[in-house]
Amino acid sequence: MKKIIGVVVVIVLAVGLKLYNRGSDDKQVLADMKEILADLDLSEEDSAYVNGILEREHKRAFDAAYNMGGRRRAAELDEDKYIDEVFNGLIRRCNADRKAELADTLRNAHQLLRSSAEE
Repeated sequence: MKKIIGVVVVIVLAVGLKLYNRGSDDKQVLADMKEILADLDLSEEDSAYVNGILEREHKRAFDAAYNMGGRRRAAELDEDKYIDEVFNGLIRRCNADRKAELADTLRNAHQLLRSSAEE
């Protein structure tokens, strides 16, 4: 019985550590994305608007692009997928809110990021 309890404790600790690392990675990736968006030279109003949308889009994109890994594989983030998901979500929302100029700015920034990543 003690052996079973020991195994259960180890499993719980391993899962807890994976979730802790995911949370830590999540916060770092969001901070990095905010930095990227801060470099876009947006107006204060547009910057606040984009950062408000970013919170929701980040969660969706991070969930889609983050792989928890396994016993012998480290967790990993597909950065290209994350960036595509975030920018596509931001652009979609800007278009829905009739902010075509801001959507174009974000589209250009996304293309620039993609082309610099390919080099």
